[in-house]
Amino acid sequence: MDLVSALRLAVIALGVMIGLYVVFLIISGWRTNKPSPPPPLAKAVPCTGTRNGKPCGKPVFRCANCGDSGCQLNGCDRRRFEPPGKCLSCGYPNTMQRV
Repeated sequence: MDLVSALRLAVIALGVMIGLYVVFLIISGWRTNKPSPPPPLAKAVPCTGTRNGKPCGKPVFRCANCGDSGCQLNGCDRRRFEPPGKCLSCGYPNTMQRV
């Protein structure tokens, strides 16, 4: 076996090894360009207030400014927020956080 034949075999073997490595990386999920899924939201705490004589059951929110918590639904006796997210206790807008 001369030197040229040995170099050809070495190049072929190197190409096969690189090809197998690329296939391994593709199978293992490298560079799939898929964003990771967002973390699941926690289960919402249901409101314990009453609305028209029935349990409300809608999600409870907490004010990021004053810490007061309550419902956003009109007619609920535990309502603490107006529809645009304004806290009825402190008056700050957009301070609603899910509990």
